[in-house]
Amino acid sequence: MKNTALLIVLLTFLQSLTFGQDITGAWAGKLEIQGMKLPIVFHISADGPGYKSTMDSPSQGAKGIAVEKTEFKAPTLTILMPKSGIAFAGDLNAEGKIVGEFKQSGLVLPLELSKSEGEYVAPTKPQEPKRPLPYREEEVTFENKTDHLTLAGTLTLPEKGKKFPAIILITGSGPQNRDEELLGHKPFLIVSDYLTRQGFAVLRFDERGVGKSSGKYAGATTEDLSRDVLAGLDFLKSRPEIDHKKIGLLGHSEGGIIGPMLAAQNKEVAFVVMVGGPALPGSKILYLQSQLISEVSGASKDELANSGKFQQGMLDIMTSNDDLEKAKKELEAFADQNLDLITQGAQLTPEEHESFVQGQVRGLATPWMHYFLNYDPAPALAKVKVPVLAVYGEKDLQVPPTENIETLKQIMEKSGQKNIEITLLPGLNHLMQTTQTGNPAEYGELDETFSPLALKTIRDWLVKVSK
Repeated sequence: MKNTALLIVLLTFLQSLTFGQDITGAWAGKLEIQGMKLPIVFHISADGPGYKSTMDSPSQGAKGIAVEKTEFKAPTLTILMPKSGIAFAGDLNAEGKIVGEFKQSGLVLPLELSKSEGEYVAPTKPQEPKRPLPYREEEVTFENKTDHLTLAGTLTLPEKGKKFPAIILITGSGPQNRDEELLGHKPFLIVSDYLTRQGFAVLRFDERGVGKSSGKYAGATTEDLSRDVLAGLDFLKSRPEIDHKKIGLLGHSEGGIIGPMLAAQNKEVAFVVMVGGPALPGSKILYLQSQLISEVSGASKDELANSGKFQQGMLDIMTSNDDLEKAKKELEAFADQNLDLITQGAQLTPEEHESFVQGQVRGLATPWMHYFLNYDPAPALAKVKVPVLAVYGEKDLQVPPTENIETLKQIMEKSGQKNIEITLLPGLNHLMQTTQTGNPAEYGELDETFSPLALKTIRDWLVKVSK
């Protein structure tokens, strides 16, 4: 899932002058991961007698991330970001470069920074449609009356005809806008453009608390978010251009959970497309993705074993407690006693140790995560009577295809469900991009936003089931 911790919520730094060099300004470097280079830029400015810094990860769309703690003892610069479990140490050399190692969760990468004279230019995304568009596009709003929210979105309709089959796009985890924009990509803009050109009406919308939609995202669970999608379904049923018997749901990642959840309890959903949608419980998904991403990023067997032991202990606490506050206290105690499993023997002060503990707990002890980790999609999938297409990328490390496809097949066998069609697409990652490794760290650097093969696969199936 997209709201899993991507490797690169990084450090920023620098607070000293050495070898007579002024360190204020922009510094740039690249982390190389499995042959892929991930750029980062650090912006240093004076702050009284010291300095303050921010960091950009341009390919991931992250800008202005502030430093937590920086220490410089010439010539060594040490950076600790406890909330992210990150540590960096590097030396400022006579050439004016800072050379050192970046560490996170067992991953150790060389990092060299140089003074940057220009702004980093992100790769172009050639699939994004150019105007004028050959179809109608309408800004719309609709009401979630249960939660008293107004959702804002875009409805696209073919230029000619009437009574169109319609699709609601459901975004993945984390606060997402209507285009599911992340890391410079707009997957749902590409999907809606493609399907509208193929004769479908498409509704995509900003999640609650995002963009032009009202409400708050923080504190909402997957079940809460499903009611926003249901409000979109009611909205489409009010539109005369839509064939009300042919309204379906296309969900990516967490959206692939919501689609079957609603179809299992609402007869007005005509079909469901799961793109990288989980069939396993969330706790198993999170464990598998963490291990796979760490492995492809270069973690050793011992590091994988240690981080896996730590994570499993934390997950067991979350899945054995209905009370989130009680779970939080148990998480703090477990992390405090077992932190060495993920800090790789780093010497931490008591303050740093506590900050690392709280950083590990903070990401898990939320209503959304508690619900996700404990939710099993299998019962809903077993009850869905309408056609379902489950599309997986062969190199998806966030919702691993092998385990989820096997689980789907078991669900079909036990329930007698015959409407689920499973497709594994070669060489694609969790975002349906053509990739070499599947590592989330490369998402933003790829030019492709959504594989043409995946688009055609979805379109062919939709045409078949909407006839």
